[in-house]
Amino acid sequence: MHQYHLADRVRIDIPDETDANFEYHGEHGMVLSRQDGIYKVALDEYDIVIEVSSREVRPPLFDDDS
Repeated sequence: MHQYHLADRVRIDIPDETDANFEYHGEHGMVLSRQDGIYKVALDEYDIVIEVSSREVRPPLFDDDS
């Protein structure tokens, strides 16, 4: 399992439609913190920060440098 660090870019991966954060599935953001397997992620397209488990973050689909 990949561990992400402060300011890493990530993609939210929540395929379970019953999950409270499902609406953010596929969104990209930046890691603000990580503690006990929970990441706080500031989403790019929303003015919010969500908490997701380490199983719900993936590498981004695109690179900002491209």
